[in-house]
Amino acid sequence: TTGVVTENGKPVVQWDTTATDLLTMQTALSSVQSIFHVSSSTNTITRYIPILGDATHRDYHSDTANILLHPTAAASYVVNGDNYINGVSKDYTTTTKPTSQSVLTLIHTQASGRVSQLTRDRSFSPRSWDGNIQEILIYESDQSSNRTNIEDNINTFYDIYS
Repeated sequence: TTGVVTENGKPVVQWDTTATDLLTMQTALSSVQSIFHVSSSTNTITRYIPILGDATHRDYHSDTANILLHPTAAASYVVNGDNYINGVSKDYTTTTKPTSQSVLTLIHTQASGRVSQLTRDRSFSPRSWDGNIQEILIYESDQSSNRTNIEDNINTFYDIYS
């Protein structure tokens, strides 16, 4: 039997490297503007592994070299949004997926992202997250003014960074 998988003493959902996992949301979201994603990646799969997925859109499309966002395939408003890892601003088109537990923050207010699947890229299999996910907060509103408070609360609970 397998026990509960944890990171920093907190349970995680572990996506295996077969990458055929799919978690479909009961209600698709079409106006996502802020995301807080507590996760780590194995970075063992060199194919498109999205941060979040949708049945027909690729707003959060990744690159094949374990890069967080594809510079042209992901929605431009996501690529050009305010993206952070553990509170530090990052260019997700040149940054590899973190292999240690991290808070990925994406805030984009120019347009609204679409999400209906938490792990898979449209109907393609295998294209789902490759690692652990502990929490995903999705807002259909701009959380720029509340970003540091949300990140601090997440960090306090999961003890990710100092």
